[in-house]
Amino acid sequence: MGTRELILDHLRAHGESTIHQIIKSNPKADYNKVATMMAKLRGYALVENVTVGRGGKPSTYKLGRLALNQGGSIFDQCRQNWSGYAIHKIFGSASRAPA
Repeated sequence: MGTRELILDHLRAHGESTIHQIIKSNPKADYNKVATMMAKLRGYALVENVTVGRGGKPSTYKLGRLALNQGGSIFDQCRQNWSGYAIHKIFGSASRAPA
């Protein structure tokens, strides 16, 4: 099982968790790999911050909206993620017209 699946499975099972809780429940996991993958998953909107870690308190994470709504076709997911889809649909072919 990869680090990505490990994190997503843990968050599905436990709801909100910190990186330390994920490491504690999976002793074979490496802290640096989990922390790096968590940052990547936040960038992909698969994981969201619940609380930001400050002053010795760790950040708490939960599943993001994309991880919860992975149904539908790949085209529907792209339309949700691409904010300029409606504008491109209207004006997209105008730039490719012959001069």
